[in-house]
Amino acid sequence: MKKFLNTLLCLILSLALVLSFAACSKDKDDEKDDEETSKSDTVKDDEKENDEDEEIVDEDEEVVDEDEEIDEENDEDADEKVKAYVEKAASATEEMLSNDTMTMKVKSEGTKVVYECTILTEVDDDKKAALEEYMDSVEDTMKSMLTQMQKEEPCVSAILYRYLDKNGDLIAEATIK
Repeated sequence: MKKFLNTLLCLILSLALVLSFAACSKDKDDEKDDEETSKSDTVKDDEKENDEDEEIVDEDEEVVDEDEEIDEENDEDADEKVKAYVEKAASATEEMLSNDTMTMKVKSEGTKVVYECTILTEVDDDKKAALEEYMDSVEDTMKSMLTQMQKEEPCVSAILYRYLDKNGDLIAEATIK
């Protein structure tokens, strides 16, 4: 039981470390991107001001507000941004956090980052209870991790922690918003 909780604690701390490294490298990339795009942003802003009041008419002669269309595009963009963010950090995280008692998959579901842990040892009722208690005790740490992720990628809406047994059945799940 103690080994199980130690493994979970290592998992959480390692994840926080990976996110910290990702944040440091993202800041440097952002500075370069800001310099390169500052000139093109001025031109885009001028074009945007000219097109702001336009309405788009579809084939059925219904008037569609341009802002609604942009919101739908932004939702799709947000999903894609989160997916790209997760793919960037997933392989390093999965390798670092997987061991003989647990494997880790990092993926995205919409704008959520999903950490799916598969526990490879037998999970009895005591371990399930300990896992749920542990998840409650580290909720503040998880919220800090979400805040850090949102600084790196603002489109991330939540973190979902999913724990599965070796057969793929759900043991416990927590969503941090």
